Amino acid sequence: MKRGLGRGLDSLITTNSVAKEHSDTLPILNILLSKIEPNKEQPRKYFNEQALIELSESIKEHGVIQPIIVRGVEDKYMIVAGERRFRASVIANKETIPCIVKTCNNATLLQLSLIENIQRDNLNPIEEGLCYQKLKDEFLFSITDISKKVSKNKTTISNSISLLSLTEEVQHLIINNNLSVAHGKLLLSIKNPSLQIETANYILKHSLSVKEADKKIKSLLIKKTTTSLSTPSTIDYVKRFDSISKQLNSILGSNVNLKTNKKNGTGKIEISFSSEKDLNRLLSIFNKMK
Repeated sequence: MKRGLGRGLDSLITTNSVAKEHSDTLPILNILLSKIEPNKEQPRKYFNEQALIELSESIKEHGVIQPIIVRGVEDKYMIVAGERRFRASVIANKETIPCIVKTCNNATLLQLSLIENIQRDNLNPIEEGLCYQKLKDEFLFSITDISKKVSKNKTTISNSISLLSLTEEVQHLIINNNLSVAHGKLLLSIKNPSLQIETANYILKHSLSVKEADKKIKSLLIKKTTTSLSTPSTIDYVKRFDSISKQLNSILGSNVNLKTNKKNGTGKIEISFSSEKDLNRLLSIFNKMK
């Protein structure tokens, strides 16, 4: 099954169980969207725009059924769980959203939720690595501690964290199921970022198996060279920018056309919109990004 970088804290924290646990003790408040901010530290960075649009249409008709979880931060609120519902409500032009406010700094809740969702095995490899890294950095867990908590062997955990050292472009190939985790582990041996990306594209272009990719990478490292695997071609150049264009299409939910100058690497981005309503939707996305 193809899974994108898509869940983050909205999935890492089991919102249904959290909301159920506190629904009898904490009130549900309708809070202005303008008073709520996403958590910049959460692992999730990309959202399926088409899915957000579909959710926003449901919210227009039925409202937000499940309240989001927030914490008070100075005179505003920070999202703990529910950013997808928050974003969809913005697109739906809602003014408020139902919230359960956690007034304490409940690090234990976050820790246990991270662990629970890792055990549920519903994260893609990069998200899983981010969770392990978060447990290490924020809660000072050792690899052994994590292994005991999530019932996975230490090698699996270490390998998952190591994937975060790959270039962002190669990570996206793994997220989108273009490359396997095994391919990613092989690419870690290439420290030069440009060569790592080029090798990943070479593996894709020639549909190399893990065994074939291993042989190719070992041969490349033995030569101790950073020269290209093959002479760059117009086809390779177009393929690379086509991949970037598809990523932008997914993020924005609109047709994106890249016009590039191969000689100097400059260019421009054209984003299509179907109506004034669609244009306002794009504007909302850019405003949130800002």
